Amino acid sequence: MKKTATTAERLNLIMQKQGLKQAEILEKCKPLCEKYDVKLDKSSLSQYISGRNIPREGKLKVLAQALNVDEAWLLGYDEEEPVFAALDEDEKDLINIFRNFDRKRKHYLMTYLYKLSGDEEGDEE
Repeated sequence: MKKTATTAERLNLIMQKQGLKQAEILEKCKPLCEKYDVKLDKSSLSQYISGRNIPREGKLKVLAQALNVDEAWLLGYDEEEPVFAALDEDEKDLINIFRNFDRKRKHYLMTYLYKLSGDEEGDEE
């Protein structure tokens, strides 16, 4: 793998493409921080965005999952952009909303979407 960018450049790219502010990133990270027992504060995120520091393993995992990108890509490796960047605003909003649903709501929504699309696959569970 070839390193083509810095973590700061990748974070700034994601923020620009997704229209995110630091506070919104922290909000997206909150449930993942709890899940993985990781502490990510405004100061740390600011240092990552400015390029003063690079996130270590736990924080990198949280950021990558919250932003829906690969950890290696976030570190500046790979030449491909994440799939998420190719989505339009409505698709991004839908994914972000869906990610915050609990399992029951996700299942309900998927069942509805399958029925709406004419696919009966959503009736299986």
